[in-house]
Amino acid sequence: MIIRRTGPSSRRRRGVTIIETTVMMTGLAVMLGLCAAMLEFLMRIDADSRAKMEGAAALARLNERFREDVHLASSATPEAGAGDHGPRLRLTLEPDHRVEYEAAGVAKLVRIELRKGAVVHRESFHLPSRIPPRLEIREDDGLRFAVVGIDRRTPDVASNLPRPFEVVALVGKDRGPSAPSQAAGGGGSR
Repeated sequence: MIIRRTGPSSRRRRGVTIIETTVMMTGLAVMLGLCAAMLEFLMRIDADSRAKMEGAAALARLNERFREDVHLASSATPEAGAGDHGPRLRLTLEPDHRVEYEAAGVAKLVRIELRKGAVVHRESFHLPSRIPPRLEIREDDGLRFAVVGIDRRTPDVASNLPRPFEVVALVGKDRGPSAPSQAAGGGGSR
């Protein structure tokens, strides 16, 4: 004999309980939180890598332009910063044509090209540095070298040791034999 029960206890359950819904929502919230944290982490890595790429590109451009200018210069004169201007390196290419490199703040170097005293071109290099760039002249065996020194430091590293980067160029290397001699303060090459 088969007995069928009728009543509330024999009904099939249809739906979910509040506890099951809460557990499911908590799981979804944890997964969304992890996704948001991962997305933020990936965005930070992307921004850091872009900054490093831009810094490397700026250093490459600076290296090329600085060497070209110094090799064509007949003289190079460093100047100390005054007022709102940082240290400056003045390169004379021709009597009425000169190029100046000026440290403009901590991580910026500006190249200013002048003809007959008027600015014809201005270019900025945003450098990966936390210390202002150095602009100097070095003498070695009677040769004059113009130098841009950049002290790159890696952020968020415990040791945070300096990573020096220098662009060194011989003054007047490409001017040919008619350039003034090094001893006279010019930039001729040997």
